[in-house]
Amino acid sequence: MIRKEHVFLIFLSFFIILTACVPKSTLRIEEHVIKTMDWEGEELTFTPVEGNREDILAKHKAERMKPAQTFTLPVEIGYHTIKVTEGFSEDFDVSENITVSRAFLDIYQDDLLLMTIDAGVISPINNFRGLWAYESHWFLEVAHVEENPADPNAAFIIWGEIFQDGNSLNEKYGYDEAFNFQILSGKPFFFYNKGGEIGFSYDGVETDLDYAEIPHYMCCSASAFNPLAAENMVAFYASMGEQDYYVEIGAFK
Repeated sequence: MIRKEHVFLIFLSFFIILTACVPKSTLRIEEHVIKTMDWEGEELTFTPVEGNREDILAKHKAERMKPAQTFTLPVEIGYHTIKVTEGFSEDFDVSENITVSRAFLDIYQDDLLLMTIDAGVISPINNFRGLWAYESHWFLEVAHVEENPADPNAAFIIWGEIFQDGNSLNEKYGYDEAFNFQILSGKPFFFYNKGGEIGFSYDGVETDLDYAEIPHYMCCSASAFNPLAAENMVAFYASMGEQDYYVEIGAFK
């Protein structure tokens, strides 16, 4: 006869095995709750709830100063060359009786056109965010921009999409948005928003973050560098409700 305690031990052992098999991010998250934020000229400053700003920024200053890995276009993947050209077209909007300029990206492998991506209307935001090579793969990020018809100030609706080898990761993983791709400590990293939940993907492993917003695709002053990508880390401001945070995620030693 199997006793209840035996069943419990079997279940516990099975749970431990399953937990051990679940991949976890190897990155460290350092979060600082912000009491106040303000602009000093072109620089966004903050006062943390605990500690002081100078000590917080000094801790990983050397790592933040190392630029993230970039590539001179086009990129080489094996024996092939991947290149991107950005173009513009004009469409006539019958309902508004105006001509609208739209941006698009053409992606080529050698001289073969692989795909064309409609990036939306022209705005102060760069639609083409970057092209990266990682092992035998290539990644591309595009910011889709559309006018918000519900906003009388003609604001834009902007959302990011990341492609791997021509396939949308947004569609593959059900992301509402994927943004700020980078090679972090030699592996692919990006943020995502899925069902209102924000997180990051690192080397194919997803990690949820308890934030409602990470401002990105901004166009002015220091806000254009949020998030700030570096070789082995990423630094950014985030918010949850009325509470703001300064966060650094990295392969810290």
